[in-house]
Amino acid sequence: MQHFLEYLGTLLHLVGMLLLVGGHIWFAFLTTMTERRQDRDGARFLATHLPLMATVFGVGVLLLFGSGVL
Repeated sequence: MQHFLEYLGTLLHLVGMLLLVGGHIWFAFLTTMTERRQDRDGARFLATHLPLMATVFGVGVLLLFGSGVL
């Protein structure tokens, strides 16, 4: 059982890092691409998907916290 909890903690930590750090990298990339283009499609895309991105960042933080608790 101890090995399973160690594996689960490591897995949760890696997934949390992927969601949190990877999500911020994608957000920075999309924001930069939106600023470079002068059309409103990119800004509309960011505005509609920002709540989903914030939720994914929050899930990443909770997974990181959860992996530390295990």
